[in-house]
Amino acid sequence: MITENGGKNMGYDRMEQEKSPTEMMYGLTRAFYEEKDAEKIVGFYDPKAICWFGMTERGEAYHIQSLREKLQTIFESMQKTCMEKENYRVVTENNKSCMISGNLALLENGERIENEISAFWTFFQGVWYLSRFSIQHAGMTPEPEKQVLEEKLDLEKSRNQTLMNLIQGSVLEYDVLKDQLDLYIQRSMREPKKHMVYPDLVKSGKALFQAAVHPDDREKLERAFLKNQDYRIIEFRFQEKEGFYSWKRLTLQKVRDSKGKLLRILGNVVDISLERELLEEARKDSLTGAYNRYGLRTCLESYCGELKRRKRGVKGAVLLLDLDNFKNLNDTCGHPAGDQVLKDLVELLKSHFRSDDKIFRMGGDEFLILMKDIPGKDIVCRKGQAIVEDFSKYAAQYDTHGIPLSLSIGAVVFSGKSSGSREIYQRADEALYKVKRSGKKGIRIDET
Repeated sequence: MITENGGKNMGYDRMEQEKSPTEMMYGLTRAFYEEKDAEKIVGFYDPKAICWFGMTERGEAYHIQSLREKLQTIFESMQKTCMEKENYRVVTENNKSCMISGNLALLENGERIENEISAFWTFFQGVWYLSRFSIQHAGMTPEPEKQVLEEKLDLEKSRNQTLMNLIQGSVLEYDVLKDQLDLYIQRSMREPKKHMVYPDLVKSGKALFQAAVHPDDREKLERAFLKNQDYRIIEFRFQEKEGFYSWKRLTLQKVRDSKGKLLRILGNVVDISLERELLEEARKDSLTGAYNRYGLRTCLESYCGELKRRKRGVKGAVLLLDLDNFKNLNDTCGHPAGDQVLKDLVELLKSHFRSDDKIFRMGGDEFLILMKDIPGKDIVCRKGQAIVEDFSKYAAQYDTHGIPLSLSIGAVVFSGKSSGSREIYQRADEALYKVKRSGKKGIRIDET
């Protein structure tokens, strides 16, 4: 079928479905053969311009803008001229594409003319389109097929290596059908003191890769691989060769076939340890070293989400602490003394809690502790009472100034059923208020 584009450009817009790709290749070959200077043409089809573009072997631009009558004659001759289809081989074929390469013979004034042709066709809305093609007269001594394949392979290797050099971090490739994971690791230059030389390619395997992931991060990493989302970003800790853990950011992209079946999972792994360190410093209170209040909500919401996904019986707790009579200390002894008390209090809290528990300075003389993975209310009660007593011993040095420093604590124990961070904080604040109203220096625990 020959079509016009607004009366300006004429070309091979599309061909009816009943004509096979081989038949259409024949007509196209004859069209180019009639152009005497086109000894070899490699081209592509621009569907927007509705015309063919090409380039000769000498690198000259080539653009067919033949008359409508000439093109029509070419198509009519397709059914009359001899061609040997048996010399063709189909490289790939499915319902949407077809790659054909081989020899095609033309008869020109009784003389047999051989042509080497390769073409890639796509099928769209009932019509075959030619999207890429190459035509060369066989009499021009073509390159041996093996040499061509080797050159293509070298080009592909060079291309892949260039892409690897341009990509920041490492590349992960997981073959779902074979259950095989390959990890292409770049050389790390993040910290000279911790510099380690990795091989360019580590055939790590899925089990070995998972074993190097921090135990607390393995579950969320597994979920990222199993979820139906085709694009995911996840951060996790990975054990390096020297034994320490570094932070990684993994960007996953899933590859599926035309029927939606998952074939491969590709990923880019970037070291973000320095980024995490800077972020950690930004979240810290400059005076006490405790976390500031800005990261509390994210941290608490994240932990609530973990509890909802995990087994029953595991709980968390929030303890809200307030220094009693702290303003009197500042007014009497000065702000440097008050600053020292705040720093000493944080050190006292660190001695009572685990490294996984988080200590936040909410502002002024108010602090919050997030306890993770506790069995229940009893441990919160014991911890709270111990802190109140130990701080009273520490604060005795200020009794001579007539300042009765003490701690008031409001706490709440919560499970995965809690509605969120806002409710948890409000319940802890209400418990603290009741302690203050009842004479200060003590702990009150609520439970959701």
